[in-house]
Amino acid sequence: RVGHISDAACATYLSIPVFQRVTELRVARTEPAAVLHHFPLFPCVRTLTLSRQAVDDFIARSLSYVDLFPASETVRFIHFDSKLEWFTANFAERMSDALKTCEDEGVCALWKRIEIESCNNAEAIVELRIRAYPGLRSFNQRVLVICSDPQGHALGKPD
Repeated sequence: RVGHISDAACATYLSIPVFQRVTELRVARTEPAAVLHHFPLFPCVRTLTLSRQAVDDFIARSLSYVDLFPASETVRFIHFDSKLEWFTANFAERMSDALKTCEDEGVCALWKRIEIESCNNAEAIVELRIRAYPGLRSFNQRVLVICSDPQGHALGKPD
């Protein structure tokens, strides 16, 4: 189908050993429909970078993402529309709920770091909705959650 990825084609292409052995992967979805259901398991990915609409996909289907990347240690959220979405309490609440779901299901046990790029104006939201969120107490004891600039330098006060 034009404009759509077939499940078989995507699974075949992404199952090639060179893709299965990648340790860093960037997912940037630009089409209206989610594409996660097309992805195979990526057992070696240690750093997962989500950008554009993939950030919203993560929030809506966090377990779908996490299950596909069982070795992930670092998750980065970059290049998403912070002006429209990040500053709303709804987005921050959805993000903290997604992280809590991952923690409750035990699927993010290897995570060590979450970076949210270019969010210096949203540091307070990260502090209140993620770092200080009571449901994420054990998560925050083992996972460093920071805002960073595009070069990866921490903004504000990281834990």
